[in-house]
Amino acid sequence: MARFGWVRRIGAAGLALMVLAGCGGNPAETAPPSDSTTAQAVQPSQSRAMLPMENRSFAGFNISGRIPCTSADGFYVCAGSVSFYDVPSGKYTALCAQVGCAHNDTSCRAYFGNVTSVIEYRGKLYGLENREGSGAAFLEKDLSTGEIRQLRQWTNEENRFVQITFPLFEGGRCILRESWTTRSIEDGQVLEQTEAKVYLMDLATGETRFLFDDNGEKEQTVLAMKGDKLLLRSYRHDPNSANANDRVDSLLELWDLDTGGRAVVADQAGGLKLTADPNAVYGYKVVYQVGDSVYVYDLESETAGKELTLPNIVNYWIQDDHVFAITKDENNHYDVYYQAAGSGELVHMENGGLTSGMMFSILEETQSCFIGKWEGNSGDFIIQKDDFYAERYDRAQRI
Repeated sequence: MARFGWVRRIGAAGLALMVLAGCGGNPAETAPPSDSTTAQAVQPSQSRAMLPMENRSFAGFNISGRIPCTSADGFYVCAGSVSFYDVPSGKYTALCAQVGCAHNDTSCRAYFGNVTSVIEYRGKLYGLENREGSGAAFLEKDLSTGEIRQLRQWTNEENRFVQITFPLFEGGRCILRESWTTRSIEDGQVLEQTEAKVYLMDLATGETRFLFDDNGEKEQTVLAMKGDKLLLRSYRHDPNSANANDRVDSLLELWDLDTGGRAVVADQAGGLKLTADPNAVYGYKVVYQVGDSVYVYDLESETAGKELTLPNIVNYWIQDDHVFAITKDENNHYDVYYQAAGSGELVHMENGGLTSGMMFSILEETQSCFIGKWEGNSGDFIIQKDDFYAERYDRAQRI
């Protein structure tokens, strides 16, 4: 079984745990041991497009603590200070030129403090600073100057505590979820009541626009957005199932903030099957399943196209502008497929003969490489995308 006991993006319980643990990840595990450390380089064999700059998401891009870069072939690591891993050279470099700098205060250009849930967006890093139980602050770090700017802060009140997430960035804005939990004691028991609201925040001005309350049984998420058009996913957990990923009333709809109108893209009555995978969005493209077919909805054109049709799909996602799907037969054997979004030919991977999962389970990507788990080996590996698609797994290097 690949990747933390779940077949690449199949095991829902493992997926939920990974995403929860991965919001910000554990940067210490991927942080370089010194200012300039060299690993074995993985050389790109052809030029590839940069990662999408818009609709940056923590769930899809920052599972391990590595922060993929949209302007160069590599990723950032933030463990108090920021370092960059350059894929072509295989080298980690601290974003600070001061000789002997300890990288532990604001005099260092690489310093970013005690932040979690860090993401790169338009040449800046954004992160949440936890303030020792007193509250939180939303910080922005300019990578060109090292300057840190506080966009907003929250202070806990007596018996009232805040939890902040900002899972999506697009158009110079981000989605901001603000959740307050009030604790009280009745008859010797601690009771909690939580209220959450979702806003659209302008990163330049800090101004927010209320979108919706996020309370009750219905789960509602902004999957992607472009301008005043938001693609919403909503569902309820099936009360008759013990599986947290069994859902009812699934709905995918396009919300026009200007008019307030909502147009249904797909719903459960029409065969919609939502994926639990964190990589359902790639730039302005969103994948979803109806019946036995996987579609891509393009927010730029506001159109949907059928990508592939397969029986018994148990999971699907989009990375590297490719749609992936895994099927499961009556013998509990898994098969892996992919094709380029929009124009590709469906490829059935040999998968090294493995039928219990993916031979190389993709976690993340850079411009030229995938990072993930290689079946039968411990730790994370990096592999050039051309080698992955050609199934030359022996060229993967430990990272």
